[in-house]
Amino acid sequence: EEVHTPFNLAYLTFTTGSSAFQNIVGVTHAEIEARCEATRRVMEAIGAKPGDRMLVTYPPLINVFSREALDRCGIEWFFLERSSRGAFITAFCEEKPAVVLGESSFVRACIAEAETLGLRDDFPDACRIVVAGTPLDLELLTRVESYGWPVHDLYGCQEFGWLTLDGHPLRDDVGLVPSPFGEG
Repeated sequence: EEVHTPFNLAYLTFTTGSSAFQNIVGVTHAEIEARCEATRRVMEAIGAKPGDRMLVTYPPLINVFSREALDRCGIEWFFLERSSRGAFITAFCEEKPAVVLGESSFVRACIAEAETLGLRDDFPDACRIVVAGTPLDLELLTRVESYGWPVHDLYGCQEFGWLTLDGHPLRDDVGLVPSPFGEG
């Protein structure tokens, strides 16, 4: 499908397809600063620092960060070689990332399988797990509790970038509508 790109777009990305189809999303140059600021807030809140490496388990999740935002924060990222538990376990144990960005059920299942395989001693000493893309799998919290790894729930969409981290707004330029069903 041909995409006609106006001159004001910094880049094109795609939604994850949760609505059954992946949709094209254009990100304008004017949006980059707000996305960079939201990324800075995320990295600061999770305790990531320049030079940290982030394992991204599902490529569309990275697209909500702009490359410029990650470069400014000094975060290096890499992807799984294949979309499989084995690829996750290999990357996790060999690369020892400081940050993992992925869907919570997948991360939980991978860590559980690695423990079953007796690889606990090969895990990173410190790791921050950032989950996005699906609702938080609460079993992940108990699975990683003994390691002392914090789990952060990141919510956003390709159209606006990251909106909340652990339920706290990240963007001053985007307003959220209060729930008509009370608090939360």
